Amino acid sequence: MNFFLAILISLFSFACARPDYISQAEWDQQNKPANTDVCQWKLVNLDACAHVQWLRPPTSSEPAELMIELAGTIPEDTTLSALLWMPSMGHGSAPVQVERLSASQYRITKIYFIMPGDWEVRISIKNPNQVLDQLTIPLMVP
Repeated sequence: MNFFLAILISLFSFACARPDYISQAEWDQQNKPANTDVCQWKLVNLDACAHVQWLRPPTSSEPAELMIELAGTIPEDTTLSALLWMPSMGHGSAPVQVERLSASQYRITKIYFIMPGDWEVRISIKNPNQVLDQLTIPLMVP
């Protein structure tokens, strides 16, 4: 029984090691963080990307402001809505204001995180008849 336990511990010890059959440069290349300039948030249903930039950072004391730019094939009649949600407490916050700047660019203002903690900005991309795609941006509000 001790023999099998020793074998099992050995397997677990070596299973997570970096493989020696690839060079350190190849390992680093395969495991580097994704390039967020290419596609920060993937919109799977639309086969598009969303790029998110905080114009005013999220805090529990001041309203935040967010810019979202959609890249890819976006239908002309697309609209965007946003909902603030605090998953750990099961509630949201006041409605935000969404302003369409162009067919692919939106500014979200009046973002009030009413308390510090974990929050989500839930984005829905719609046309007049249906929700085309959704995006959830998790964040920790100080």
